[in-house]
Amino acid sequence: MEERAYVIEQNLAKTGVSGDYSLLDIGCGEGFLLQYFHDKGEKVKGIDIGSYALEHFHPALLSYFEKGDMETLLPAMAERGEIYDVVNVDRVLDMVDDIDVCLNRIKGIMAERSILVIKVANNYSNLQRMLLEKGEMKEEYWLDDPDHTGYFNREGMIARLEANGFECVDFYGDTFVDFQLVNPFSNYYEKPETGKAAHKTAVCIENMLHDISMERTVEIYRMLGDMGFGREIVGVFKKKAD
Repeated sequence: MEERAYVIEQNLAKTGVSGDYSLLDIGCGEGFLLQYFHDKGEKVKGIDIGSYALEHFHPALLSYFEKGDMETLLPAMAERGEIYDVVNVDRVLDMVDDIDVCLNRIKGIMAERSILVIKVANNYSNLQRMLLEKGEMKEEYWLDDPDHTGYFNREGMIARLEANGFECVDFYGDTFVDFQLVNPFSNYYEKPETGKAAHKTAVCIENMLHDISMERTVEIYRMLGDMGFGREIVGVFKKKAD
């Protein structure tokens, strides 16, 4: 969360937003991100299709929550004049029925200085394509998830957002567990029994980097993201000028 706040505040500064800001978390789930930014003193709101997770993990945040799907809620929020400095969308955009409709709904609650932060799974990445070409990964394992209605890599995400009137202002990789696919003894797609250890290893390395320097770690993640690496990828966008 500290990393996300650092990236958000760096990019808000680029657009001219300083001091306190408002944040909408689309697909807020258990509410961990909402709680973090609420504790920082920011104005927060979360939306999700269900409230069960939030009720069990952060029930005190229910007063900052609205239940429903974004396709319905966002136009109503725009009609009420709700505008957010930050719109956060984690692991949602690759699971909606119509990505373009959702992006246009999001634009309705953003000002010219607002930023949109999107995290999605990085599929058809440089690493995955290389492993497929070399035969070290025998099939496109990520295609078996029925919840995913769309697939992104770095180029695809930026192109899709640009086609919908957004401009990329920042980009970085996240969750680098997939580097272990290169090692046949820790290729968790081909050997699922290694998955738990692979995750533990990735978390250990990422925590160590953050302990040394969170700021320098973000710069490393930016370089890796620009090269298309990361099991997940995060893009930061603003609306294109009219």
